[in-house]
Amino acid sequence: KARQMADDAYTNDSGNNSNTAYQNVNISRYNTLIDIGARDRQEWVRSASQVVVKLVGEMEEMRSRTIQLSAANAENTDSITAVITDEGLLDDSVRAQKLKLELRKNSSGIWKIESGQKSWSCQTGRGHQDFSAILCR
Repeated sequence: KARQMADDAYTNDSGNNSNTAYQNVNISRYNTLIDIGARDRQEWVRSASQVVVKLVGEMEEMRSRTIQLSAANAENTDSITAVITDEGLLDDSVRAQKLKLELRKNSSGIWKIESGQKSWSCQTGRGHQDFSAILCR
C-alpha cells in the first residue's frame, strides 16, 4: 500500500506547460506516509536518508538508482535536498527519471517533504536526451 501511495504522488501540478525543466510532484501522499510512521513511532521518520529510501521504494524495472543528499551548508542540516535518479528504465520512451525532494526536519525531529519535482530523459530517437518535463515520443 505504501508503494502505491508513493507512486500515486507523481502527479502533474504544473498544468499543461510542456516547456518546463521540472514538473511538480504532489507531496501530500509522501507526508501522509511520514505522518503514519510518526504516529506509529517508527524510527525511519527521524532520518532524512531513511525517509527518502522509504518513499521511493524498492529498485524495480531499472538498471540503476542514485540517491544524492545535500545540505546548503554544514551548519544547517535541518534542510536537505534529495535527488533520486533512476536510469535504464524498462520503458520504450523514457530512459531515465529524476525526482528532487526538499526535506525539512520539524521541531519534533520528524523529516517532512516541503516540495517535489520530477523530470525525465528519453530513449534515443524518442525525444530530448537531457532531463526535462517535456514528454517523450
